[in-house]
This record gives sequence, C-alpha cells and structure tokens, in this order.
Amino acid sequence: MTTVLSSPLSPASQDLRETLRAARPVLWINPLQRLEDPQPVEVGHALGTAARTISLADIQASQDRFDRFAPLLARLFPELAESNGRIESELLETPALAAAVGTGAAGGRMMVKQDHLLPVAGSIKARGGIHEVLEHAEALALRAGLIQPGDDYRLLAEPAARAFFARHSVAVGSTGNLGLSIGVIASALGFQASVHMSSDAKAWKKDRLRQRGVTVVEHEGDYAQAVAQGRAQAQADPLAHFVDDERSLSLLLGYAAAALGLRRQLAEQGVTVDARHPLFVYLPCGVGGAPAGIAFGIRQVLGPHAHCFFAEPTQSPCVLVQMMDGQDGAQGPHPSVYDYGLDNRTEADGLAVPQASLLASAVMRGILGGVFTVEDATLLAHVYRLEQSTGLQVEPSATAGLSGPAWLLGDAAGQRYVDRHGLTGSMHRATHLVWTTGGLFVPPEQYRDFWQQGQALCNEARPSTRTDALRYEAAMTTSTTLSSAIPAPALPELPPAARPGDALADIDTPALLLDLDAFERNLDLLQSRALAAGIALRPHAKAHKCPSVALAQIARGAVGVCCQKVSEALPFIEAGVHDIHISNEIAGPAKARLLAGLAHHAKLSVCADAAEQVGWLAEAAAAAGSTLTVMVEIDIGHGRCGVPDIESAVALARQIAAARGLSFGGLQAYHGTVQHVRSPEERRQIIAAANARIRQTVAALEAAGLPCPTITGGGTGSAEVDFASGVYTELQAGSYAFMDVDYRLNGTSGAEGALQFEHSLFVATRVMSRAAPGHAVLDAGLKSMSLESGLPWVWEVEADEPGQRSSRLLCSGVSDEHCTLEPAEDQTVAALPALGSLVCLVPGHVDPTFNLHDALIGVRRGQVESIWTIDARGLSR
Repeated sequence: MTTVLSSPLSPASQDLRETLRAARPVLWINPLQRLEDPQPVEVGHALGTAARTISLADIQASQDRFDRFAPLLARLFPELAESNGRIESELLETPALAAAVGTGAAGGRMMVKQDHLLPVAGSIKARGGIHEVLEHAEALALRAGLIQPGDDYRLLAEPAARAFFARHSVAVGSTGNLGLSIGVIASALGFQASVHMSSDAKAWKKDRLRQRGVTVVEHEGDYAQAVAQGRAQAQADPLAHFVDDERSLSLLLGYAAAALGLRRQLAEQGVTVDARHPLFVYLPCGVGGAPAGIAFGIRQVLGPHAHCFFAEPTQSPCVLVQMMDGQDGAQGPHPSVYDYGLDNRTEADGLAVPQASLLASAVMRGILGGVFTVEDATLLAHVYRLEQSTGLQVEPSATAGLSGPAWLLGDAAGQRYVDRHGLTGSMHRATHLVWTTGGLFVPPEQYRDFWQQGQALCNEARPSTRTDALRYEAAMTTSTTLSSAIPAPALPELPPAARPGDALADIDTPALLLDLDAFERNLDLLQSRALAAGIALRPHAKAHKCPSVALAQIARGAVGVCCQKVSEALPFIEAGVHDIHISNEIAGPAKARLLAGLAHHAKLSVCADAAEQVGWLAEAAAAAGSTLTVMVEIDIGHGRCGVPDIESAVALARQIAAARGLSFGGLQAYHGTVQHVRSPEERRQIIAAANARIRQTVAALEAAGLPCPTITGGGTGSAEVDFASGVYTELQAGSYAFMDVDYRLNGTSGAEGALQFEHSLFVATRVMSRAAPGHAVLDAGLKSMSLESGLPWVWEVEADEPGQRSSRLLCSGVSDEHCTLEPAEDQTVAALPALGSLVCLVPGHVDPTFNLHDALIGVRRGQVESIWTIDARGLSR
C-alpha cells in the first residue's frame, strides 16, 4: 500500500531508469534548461519540415484569432455569452491547499489555474482544440469567400457557411478530452466530426461525444494506435482535416495563448514574477502538446523566472523517457514507455500515452525545469483532498500537478534545482501554481467512485506521526462482529464538522471557527507595520499549531515562524515552512538529536541559557553533519528562562561560536508578562527598562567580537512599542492573527494609527438545552476552550457571520462539556437563544484553545471556504 500522505523521495543509490522501470515516483531535472530571456524556438526538425521558429508573435496571433471568433463563439455557446466569447478559467489563490494535500508549499502563494472548468469543453483541451478548428474554418471560409478580413465572424453561423462546412470533416485521435474539445467545436460549426479512441477510453466520454452528434471510432490497442489509424483514414479523404495532437503547431500555439490571460490574472492578484519572486507551474502531461504549449507561452510571456514542471503517471512517463533518451528529429530515437516494461495503464486516462510528441519535446528541451511521476493511488487521494479542502471536483489526471511542490521543496533533486538557480533565499516569496486540466463533465457516479477510492486510500495510509493523522476526518473503516454467526454492519465514519461550501449555520459543533476576512486584515496590518519599521515578522506558531496559517503569514512576507517545542516543528517542515526558530531551550540530548536531524530539511535556530545545552547541541550537530543556529536567551524581566546577567550571556555566546556545527545567531529577549499588562503607559515603562538591558548585552557582545545578527522577541501585546524601540530585528507576535478575551482587555495607547486587531477566532457552539427557565446551555466546555485566562465572551451572529460582542448575553459558567449562558443584567430571558441556535464564543486564551481542536474551519461571508488541519496539536516534546 502506497503511503500517499508522505512527501516523495528521489532515488539516492539506484539508477533513475531502474526507478522508472519499477513504476516508482521520481523527479528528473532537465540538464539542458536555459534560464535566459525568451528566445524564438526552432521546431522545423520535429515537424519534418524546413526551418521554422515560433515566438511571442505566434502566440499573439493565436490570441488575435480567438478574439476574431469571440462574437461567433458567444452566439454558438450560451455559456460564453457572459464572457463575450472569451474562453478563460479562473485563477484561485488557496493558502490551505499545500497542507490539505500533504505536498508542502515552502511558503509563498499557492494557486490553482482551473482549466478543468473551462467552458465549452470542460478541460485544458478547450484552448488548443478549439483554436485549431477555428484556424481551419477560417482558412476554408476565406478561400471560399464566405468572409473577408475585418468581417464579423458571426457570418459563419449563417446557413450558407454551415452548409459549406458540412461538406468537410474534422477528425482527431484522442484519449478523451481533446476529442471532446474537437468534437464539440467542429459539430457546432457544422463540420462532420469524428474522434478515434482506444477501446479502453472512458465510456462516458464516448457517450458525451455521441450525444453531440460526433462519430466515435473505437480501435483495439492504445492511444498511439488509435491516432495512427485515424490519421491514415483522414489522409485518404481530401476534404478531411486531421487534428494531430503529436504534430500540430496550431494546437500548441492555441494552448500557449493561455499565458496571456495568466499574465493578466497574476497582475490582478498582485503576483510579481521576477528574480526575487519566482513562479513555479506544475502541469499534468500526456502526449505533451498542451503542457508544452502552456509552458512555452509562460516562458515567452512571463520570462525566465517562471519555472515549469510536467507531471506524469508512473506507468506512462512518455515525455520523461523522450527527454532522457530521445531526439526530436524524425530520424532520432523515439522511445516508448513500453521500452521500460511499463504497461501504460493508469486511472489518469487522459495521460495514458506511450510515446511523446516530438514537437512538444523539441519545444521543451531548453525550457522545461523537469518532470516528476505520480502513482495512481496519489492521484486518487488528491481527488479526495482537493474536494475536501477547496470544493473543486476534478478527474484523477487533473490532480497530477498537486505533487509538484513536495518534489521541488522536499526532495534532494528539487533542492538542487532551487540552489542551482539561486532561489534558496527567495522561496518564501515564490508562487506555486497547480494547473488542473479536466473534470467538469465527469458523470457524478464516476466522480463519486474516484472520490471514494481517494477517501479509502487516505484512511488506509496509516499515519506514523500526529502530523499525518486526522487530515479531515477520523479513519474508522474496521467492521466488527457481534457474534460468529451475526455480522454487524460496518462502523460508520465520523463526518467532518464542515465541508467547503457549507453554510455557517450548518457547521456541526463544537468547532473552531476562523473569520477569514478579519484574519487576513490582521495579517496585513501587522505585516505592513513591520515592513514600515524595517523589522522582520516571525509569527509564533505555538499560538495556532496550524501549517496553513503559517503559510498564509509567510505568503504576506513573514520570514518564517517560531515553534515552542522541537516536535511542534515537524508538521510545519513537512508542509513546506523552511525557516523555523525554536523559541525555547531543549531539555536533553534526545531533543538535540531530533533538532540536528531536522536541520537537513529546514533552516533551524534554537535557544540556550546553559553550557550543558550547548554541549548537547554541538554533539548532535556533529553526529548528524548538520548546522544549527543557537540564540542566547537573556532574561529581560520575565523571570522564566534566560541567562540572568551580561557576563553569562557573553560566556555562553563564546561557547556557541567555538562549537563545531553551531553558529551564534544573536539574542532572544522575550518578556511574557508585559504582554498582558493592562495599562499602555505601564507597559511602555517596563519595555523601556527591558530594552535598556538588551542594548547593554548587545554592546558587551560586540565588544567581545560577537556581533548579534538577530535580536528576536516581542509579542502581540508589546508590538506597537517594539516597532518603535529600535532594538528588535524580529518580532514574535502570535495571537495578533486571532485575538482573545485576555488581549482585548489590554488598554490601547489611543494614538492615531495604534494597532487594533480584530477578533477572528471563535468556538462555534449550539444551544443544547433550554430546559431551565433562566439560562441556556451550550454544547462546548473545557474540552473545547481554555479558561485559564477567564470566561469566554459571547459573540453575536448576524446575517450568518460573527458580528460583534453580545450586549444581551454573558457566559456564567463552564464545565467539561457545557457552557451556561444567562441574560445580561438589563436583559430578560427572551434574550436567550432558542434550542439548536448557533452561538459563537471568543475564547479567553487562543493558544491552548487551538490545542483542543483537530481542524480550523475558515468562513468567509457566511460560507465555509476552507478547512485547515491543526497538525501540531498535542506535539509538546
């Protein structure tokens, strides 16, 4: 059984070809890739013709053709009326996706290009397939005098034009999606349309084509044989046009036009693509025409800082074997997946191709970053997780790109690629774009089968750590027997508290709720203030224990996160957070060994306040062959951890600097108690005294030849003063993203521009009892929220959204599983909510409340948008 939740690893000691033959996942990096400004690409040798280059001008010509036909397309297809005939898919930003599918994202932005929802054909093939038929129809119509340059192409919907096209035929060989694209547009224009398919292609795709009046010709054998026979039949008919997915320049340039729309969408969403902000695009790949066209367009339109990777099934890696072993001319080697003993059978039927397009490989030689392969089990698991986390429903082949970020960022070959291109310091500013390719027209029963298989695979993948456990719901698939004679029904599964798309009112309770709009405003506010102050933001992940939250913070500019315990860092590293500070000391050699091992996968720093700790860390780093950055923690008034005086700080820093495998990183100076001092003036006075101690320690260290590159500390309660202090280089605020009752009780300075964060975190509950006349009882208690900082506040729910603190209700008591509500002093029992009503509570303390929940339900404007797993819950070692 494949463990679909873990990141893939490339082979370390065996030949890559042996890995391919064994049908195991692998990442291949293209050694011929050139990172330079876009250049024309020679393709004539692959087409078997005279010299021919393609460039940005050809892409623009394809887009111009789409524009000329747009009025006709809007007339032929009602679904294009709103877009005025423009064929485009939405670009979705989803910070939760990396953690949701277990692939990692290394910070930066995570986006999905939703070509599975492209109108007319419901797949990526809509652009290329429709473009070629339009180009053919245009050429025929111009030669026949049906239209003249500059005419309104809606003339081609008139009876005379349709009668003319009806004398001609359009044919294609396809595994399904290209056939749908060609068949739909050809029949709409009036052509006789036929699609040649292998006998094992999906029956529902054949049925859909036949329903559109398209002739489906079934062939024994695979895709390549269907294409060859279809090509031969078309060549015998002078009025037939064969759309050749392996050799068509028109198809490829139609796909390439997608890059022009992508450039506009990226700009609209504030995504920059340059040396400091690289773009990584992950494209599912069959014969190679569609992903090659898109990758070519992206390079021409967006430049050398856009890196494209292809994803292929482990049984059908035709482009990978062609790029490794083939040549692109007609006389060169043209290897097949069968040469590697692979069977070319996969659930990703749209990618089941034995030999790659020579045109595609020729275009990709100097452009493609690499190719990775994906097992069917992973594809099906991705179907399930993608729907659970985003609500998107795709076919298995469309999920192949979801494994890309994990390969690039969690594998040695991927890391070498990042290092080779000088991107290591820029990955937190990167954008990872996964291209989904098909699924809109998958029959519900077929999709349900994919989804159920994916769910079963996720449940069967027995997690070895808490990180992998309970991504969305408990895996309870074991059936029991009441007696040897009477079997009991299978134990039902525990459904998740919510799914994307659910209304707020339908969430099962108790549940931890995040108002995404308020949350994002909080992130933006602190990040903008940090940028203005010239201070790095390193949010504290102990507040939320949720990698998706961390990724959202990093996407806005945070340099990394803090974790309080070494074990807590594991799920963040797995999700792609690669700069973590352990803002605590370690309690023994075991922790040091774990930390030193993790340092091979992330940039790590840790605190020390004793010589013994430095010894444990140095020994562990030397044994692991890794490097750890160690910060000296100084006590600036908190009275907990940290060396008590300047002399001890200097001595400990000297020990760290001299130790093999360690580097002195600077100081941690955290004052926890000041975060909760209510008076702004009193907070300011305490912080001023603490800052004086920090400055004195830094001066002493520098005098001893030990400069402090980093001074990290501060928090939500002191942030406003910390930014103005000139002491800190990093701020460790955590609760600012959510707020709780305790922090709200802090007084504010009242100054213009003072930091004012919103409540975004709530415990969603329901009224479970109204039996007593004077109060209501909620279904959440101590096991759902922390009380050590006081009772929760009741929050009004207005128009299906958390609104404001209730003036009508208050919480009067909490026990294990119950919370009692009473009317406020000036209210009557009529203010009490009815049985079953949804009630939101603001917890007294954010951090321990997060640790009581498995998932965080993100809500925007009354609807569930995302579900983020709290993967570090319970990790306190």
